[in-house]
Amino acid sequence: MNIRPVSKCQNNFNEIAELCRNEREPVFITKNGYEDLVLIRAQDFARLTARIELYDKLAVAQKQVDENMPVISHDELFSELKTRLHARG
Repeated sequence: MNIRPVSKCQNNFNEIAELCRNEREPVFITKNGYEDLVLIRAQDFARLTARIELYDKLAVAQKQVDENMPVISHDELFSELKTRLHARG
């Protein structure tokens, strides 16, 4: 785990940013000895937020299944989508 004090970040931001990029791991920034911020590559942040959104959607779907809501199969869904697309064209 990469942990750096905020003072090092203030004085050597490029070094901290390169560490984050090269290691492809977040860098934890501390202030007064306590975790304060996390520096992460933009693409890793995007991947992380996409994963969280997917987990949220899966949780909603699982709740619907648990509540015995009607479901359709993958094949049924794509068949319906193809029908709609052909109806437009």
